[in-house]
Amino acid sequence: KLNTAYYTVGNYKSLRDKKVLSKKGGFLGMGKQKAVVPDFNQEAFTQIDLTTMRTIQINSKAAKLVSTHPSGTYSMKKENEKITALEITDPEKFWKASKYLVVVTE
Repeated sequence: KLNTAYYTVGNYKSLRDKKVLSKKGGFLGMGKQKAVVPDFNQEAFTQIDLTTMRTIQINSKAAKLVSTHPSGTYSMKKENEKITALEITDPEKFWKASKYLVVVTE
């Protein structure tokens, strides 16, 4: 269990429908931020071994991490103006803040 982490990738609508994301804050519908739902749906995530999994496929025009992971511990691989994958460059630091990775695509 110590080396177990979880990830999910999808657009906002699909992650909202899976009860992983919601929008919060803002004023009169303006400036709302995407955020992970506190009691999110565990079944929407894929379980991985964080010691061996270094690349997560994305294949989208744009992608953004919604979960908390330090910058400088990962990079987005691009090919033909598309983000093909998220590459974890420093797994120890990357997974320290959260064992759950949420990537929103467009």
